Amino acid sequence: MKARVLTALILIPVVLVILMSASPLPVLGLAALMGGVAYSELAQLGGVGHNPFPLVGCALLLAVASYGMAAPGLAVIGSLLGLTLIGLVFSQLWVRTGTRLLLEVSSLWCIAPLLSLAVLQALYAPAHGFWLPGSPLLLIVVPLWLGDSLAYFVGKRIGKRLLAPKISPKKTVEGALANLAGCIGGAIVIGQAISAPLWVAGICGVMAGVFGQIGDLFESGLKRSAGLKDTGNLLPGHGGVLDRIDSLLLAAPAQAVLLALAWPPHLR
Repeated sequence: MKARVLTALILIPVVLVILMSASPLPVLGLAALMGGVAYSELAQLGGVGHNPFPLVGCALLLAVASYGMAAPGLAVIGSLLGLTLIGLVFSQLWVRTGTRLLLEVSSLWCIAPLLSLAVLQALYAPAHGFWLPGSPLLLIVVPLWLGDSLAYFVGKRIGKRLLAPKISPKKTVEGALANLAGCIGGAIVIGQAISAPLWVAGICGVMAGVFGQIGDLFESGLKRSAGLKDTGNLLPGHGGVLDRIDSLLLAAPAQAVLLALAWPPHLR
């Protein structure tokens, strides 16, 4: 418990500073770093003992860095959502078969969602200044944090009914409901703070609570197939990077599409 809280206290301020940067480059750098580590952890789930190079993921990173940053928009973000879904499907096949080609395609699941955050930041980036306190990324990331924290504490204290015992034996229905409530409440509060329309913030919260938990269960299923408890031990109290961002990987690109479509910069 102490390790989990201490890790969060160290990482959260750093991530918040990056999310509120006016330039998308810090977000892009963080996406590349986290995506690379998550890919390495995914490779180990399929039985690769060393750290292979993510060719497909790096090609996508270069493409987004060269085009997506210069011409951010709904089309780019929507494409990244599509690539995320493709990577998600192939990730399950990779862990079951251990075929290297499937691993390369699976890298899309680790990298495309994080790149969608960088493109969304570029879409909203102001022409001048260093900070963007009203960053839409806060509406995506912070509610997921709140929902995850509530699920952990509520599930640990009063959780009794198991949510999906064959996939994740510790997750409970009570924790899942607390997660959904935390995501919706957190999104509404953050939405009001950054002047987002109430209905947009509310939908973002629902998407975080639903898609985030689906992503979490999906990653738990991969670990169960691989016979592992965690994808790594890089983050004390949290496991690996993939364990920490699993809910973000499905929720983020879907929410980014919603924000780019329903709350574009000219409507702010």
